[in-house]
Amino acid sequence: MEKLVKELIGDRLLELSRYVVMDILNKTMIIDKTALTGAGYTLVTH
Repeated sequence: MEKLVKELIGDRLLELSRYVVMDILNKTMIIDKTALTGAGYTLVTH
């Protein structure tokens, strides 16, 4: 079960990495909104 959870988390992180880049030094996130919405996702900020 633990291996399955790790694989699922890894898959989700890989999917996110296609659209999101985190710049730790500058404390910024760069999101490719065009690609994200093109893949069927909706970006919600709050």
